[in-house]
Amino acid sequence: MKKQNKVISKVSKVMVAGTIVFTSLGTIPFNTLAADVTGTQATNAQVTIQNGVKAEYTQIIKTNPWQGNLVGTEYVAKTFSEDFGTNEPFPGVGKTNYSVTKTAFVVIPVSGQYNFRTQGDDRTSVKINGVQKLATSAYNATDDKNLGYFHGGDVVEISQTMENDGSLGFMALKWGMPNLILENPDGQRKDIPLASTFPTREQAEQAAAKMKNYGVLTEYYDGTASNVFKGQVVEPESFTKHYGSTEPYPGVGTTDYAVKKTGYIYISETGNYRFNGGGDDYYSLSIDGKELIKNLKYPNYAETGSIYLEKGATIKIEQTFVNEGGEGYASLRWTTPSQPAYSDVKVTDVYESKEKALEVNEGTSFADASEAVNNLFTNKDPNGNIKSTLTQAEIDAAQALINKVTDPTKKATLQADLNKAQSQLDAKNAASAAEKANQDAAKKAVDELFNNNTSSSNTIKPVTDQVAIDAAQALVNKVTDPAIKAALQADVDKAQSLLDAKNAATAAEKAKQDAARTAVNELFNNNTPSSNAIKPLTDQVAIDAAQALVNKVTDPTVKAALQADVDKAQNLLDAKNAATAAEKAKQDVARTAVNELFNNNAPSSNAIKPVTDQVAIDVAQALVNKVTDPTTKAALQADVDKAQQLLNNSVLAKPQLNPMTEADTVFSGKLDVSKYNPGTIRIYINNTPATVVAVDANGNFSYNIGNRKSGDVISVDYKDRTGQYNPTTKTSITVASASSNVTINKMTENDDTIIGKTAPNAKVRYVVNGQAVNVGYADASGNYTMYIGKQKTGTVVGVEVFDPATSKYKAAVTTTVAAVNVTIQPMTNANDTVTGTAPANAKLRFLINGTAVNIGTADASGNYSKFVGTQIAGTTVAVEMLNPDTGKYELAKTATVTGAPKSVNYTVSTLTTVDDTLSGTAPANAKLRFSINGNLISVITADASGNYSKFIGKQKDGAVISVELLNENTNQYTAPQSVTVATGTGNATLAPVINTITEGQGVVTGTVPASIVQVRVWINGVAQTMVSATNGDFTWVKANLKAGDTVKVDYKDATGTWISTEKIVTK
Repeated sequence: MKKQNKVISKVSKVMVAGTIVFTSLGTIPFNTLAADVTGTQATNAQVTIQNGVKAEYTQIIKTNPWQGNLVGTEYVAKTFSEDFGTNEPFPGVGKTNYSVTKTAFVVIPVSGQYNFRTQGDDRTSVKINGVQKLATSAYNATDDKNLGYFHGGDVVEISQTMENDGSLGFMALKWGMPNLILENPDGQRKDIPLASTFPTREQAEQAAAKMKNYGVLTEYYDGTASNVFKGQVVEPESFTKHYGSTEPYPGVGTTDYAVKKTGYIYISETGNYRFNGGGDDYYSLSIDGKELIKNLKYPNYAETGSIYLEKGATIKIEQTFVNEGGEGYASLRWTTPSQPAYSDVKVTDVYESKEKALEVNEGTSFADASEAVNNLFTNKDPNGNIKSTLTQAEIDAAQALINKVTDPTKKATLQADLNKAQSQLDAKNAASAAEKANQDAAKKAVDELFNNNTSSSNTIKPVTDQVAIDAAQALVNKVTDPAIKAALQADVDKAQSLLDAKNAATAAEKAKQDAARTAVNELFNNNTPSSNAIKPLTDQVAIDAAQALVNKVTDPTVKAALQADVDKAQNLLDAKNAATAAEKAKQDVARTAVNELFNNNAPSSNAIKPVTDQVAIDVAQALVNKVTDPTTKAALQADVDKAQQLLNNSVLAKPQLNPMTEADTVFSGKLDVSKYNPGTIRIYINNTPATVVAVDANGNFSYNIGNRKSGDVISVDYKDRTGQYNPTTKTSITVASASSNVTINKMTENDDTIIGKTAPNAKVRYVVNGQAVNVGYADASGNYTMYIGKQKTGTVVGVEVFDPATSKYKAAVTTTVAAVNVTIQPMTNANDTVTGTAPANAKLRFLINGTAVNIGTADASGNYSKFVGTQIAGTTVAVEMLNPDTGKYELAKTATVTGAPKSVNYTVSTLTTVDDTLSGTAPANAKLRFSINGNLISVITADASGNYSKFIGKQKDGAVISVELLNENTNQYTAPQSVTVATGTGNATLAPVINTITEGQGVVTGTVPASIVQVRVWINGVAQTMVSATNGDFTWVKANLKAGDTVKVDYKDATGTWISTEKIVTK
């Protein structure tokens, strides 16, 4: 540590670059060097250079914590950038492990945005006015930043430090700024020039003061119409300047701004002058108040022609350029009598004011005062009247010039003329008091037409109407001063235009309301929503068209009422569609049932199936009765009637004769009169007609025939529809002995009761597989029945008749229990069809939870299938088979639907304003429905992989999209899942959306991003107009659009790029 207290010898050395100062502070911590070294330099160092930097060279001892030895300080005529290579930058600092700090006071050469970039080997840092702004931490790394707006002529202290660890050493500090020549500065980085760099603040401020002797007054505006003033500044610059694509002045942004520069040029030689100007995007030039170039469009330049000027004159130059986007620049060049080639107007030729131009070039003279006094009068004649526009300020300005005249005689003459002007102005002012009152009254009335009582608001008050404008106009008419009256009139005209526009907008809104009301009313019967019934022709297309018109209405109250009626129509249509669907289902079921009555399931075959009977026709009739559409029902009824007629015309039924024994005295039977009742039947005994008896409504007939002997033949026949006895109807029985007259009905595994017939009141015994199980009696008609429970297939069931003559039961009459031969396949909640087997061509009926839903017929192979729709788990599905002996359906087989509950999980993908498709996941083939902002839109079906998507178009930020899933377990829709549309990352560059344009309609509407306030419309490649956009919606009326025209809409995004889309006009 003692080494730190040693003092090294002072060495001084003069180098070409400037003065070198060595320190004798020795090795001390770096953070104590700055103050000590600065003090030493202030006392001992002499600055002998005009331009350059102060350089400090330090040997680095260690970096953590940082310690170094300040070896020396020098003032050198160098810039910040310097390449040391492998050399020693300064005697004694070494070739490695050193740092170099350069500090200078820099005069900002031009106003605008500045980018600074530092680079070096191995590390660098940069301070601006004592605050670190940039730093790099590795070899050859760069730190490039925009450090904001700097004003031309300002003095900025800049310091750059480079630390080198070894090998090559270099440091570089560059900047980018607007150019005072026509060269785009974007991306340019140049060394800070030596001419702008000064070793002391005093030198820099002296240079800055000289710069400020010249320049222009710059005014800058946000917007292209120069209507949002942002500020003004005096700049030591001329008129030519290239800003690149940066923000030229604070608050105006990088696009859509205006810059006006005003400067005065003192004419140093008499002769002809010409000016040439242009800019990006629009350029205007005025000389002494006369506009010579107006709104010149980029990339053109224009010349003024020759202007003759005399030496000593001072001309006023006003240059304005407007930038819409991209690069911004303006250029002004001139030719002079001695310089015939065009060159930029130099900054040393331009002054911010006329006074300064005169002061710098010649000072105030008697001629100036004389001219100022003469200018007070018409035709510049002091013996005449003052000019009409003379103000007290002009007299005061002339007085100030007179006060500077030193010649007493000339001064007295000028003073007399000025006093004459003052007297005339006083008299004029007194006479104009009444005029002033009129002006004040008119101004007050005009101002009160506008919001905030200022016409610059460009908005009239809600209460401003034609009466108020007329009253203000009457007051303006009383004003006589033409300039003031013109200004007031301009504001009245503005108010009138705003009122006209408001009235036009109101009329347009009224037209939209009327069109929407007409469209909505026409959805309903009698064009009246209160009818609560839509017209038969009202469909979804009509409702959507009405909705589109309602969407254009902006008045919230009117729109809400219209929307309520549209919603009512939608609800009525939905109910109608639901009823139509239910009716369609009834029609389909009825049509299927009717078709199945006929061969090939076709009524046109004009032939019913062999299995078609009255039951089948009645079932079909019942289904037809449920149909409500009169036309469809009539067609179905005609086919049912055809089947009924065909059934009626089928082969006449054979009478069913009850058996007789020699013990019986009554002959009886039954005729199937379901198709035809002849009314009477003829009886034969041994083939000889005996009598005719009546057939009742149920087809029963009987006749007391007396005892007949065994072997007698009893026959019957009846008349057909022709009135003749039909031989095909004849049938017979043979009288049997009393003991043999026993019958037993066939039984299946589904039957639980023995049924049969024997002698009246006969005693019978019932046997199962040879074992007696019960005893009973036949009734007075000989019918017997006994419950024995269901028996297995193959069981032998019989009945024995008791013989009183022998007191024994006669041998049993038996039947064998047969299988039903009907099967039903197991079902899950994924199946929609019941299948199985049955006897060939068997007629079947299908039931869901005990309710018949359909009928069908097994095919020739005994297979059957019938669609019943998917059923929830636990549902009982049954099949019944028609018993031809009883004409009734009997239960055959049942199955209970199994399966896990159907999934109700689904998702809805997020949406942004960039997206146009709703998507998500759901169970495979599931049905979903979706709504936008609460309005039901449509139904979606998921694909076999469980994905769904639906094009819905781009939606606005904040729109709510809701999705509901149809729960197949309950057949009800689930609670909705919703997403809210967010602003997309690409929203700023979304292409415009143009709605369909129809020939003769003449209206172009559509949407753009909500941030866009103006669009441009083209027809067949020709630009038409700029159209305002409100909340992203735009409308433009063009009456003569025809089919095939190409309409293009574009707008400029934040980068200045035009984003467009096109639409073809349709018929």
